[in-house]
Amino acid sequence: RRLIDEGFELAKKLIDENSNKLDLIANALLEYETLDGKQVEDIVRTGKFTPTELPHDIDPPSGADTSTPTPDIPKNDKPKLDGGLGDPSPATV
Repeated sequence: RRLIDEGFELAKKLIDENSNKLDLIANALLEYETLDGKQVEDIVRTGKFTPTELPHDIDPPSGADTSTPTPDIPKNDKPKLDGGLGDPSPATV
């Protein structure tokens, strides 16, 4: 029991002492969704976050092209059964 209590107190102390860094990591994750190991290490060492810049020659991803054709699917066509599943109507008692 003593080991658990000491471990808990140490963990609580470390969290309290580093809460500003934890907040910075949490906010960076909320904004950028992912961080690499170097970014986390920089935050822990310096207390500052530097986002990785995208190469200038790459455009950010965009949504699907609005001219992308969609297939015409008839709404009234029922799926064709191959007969391997038997009669789909309920059995009589």
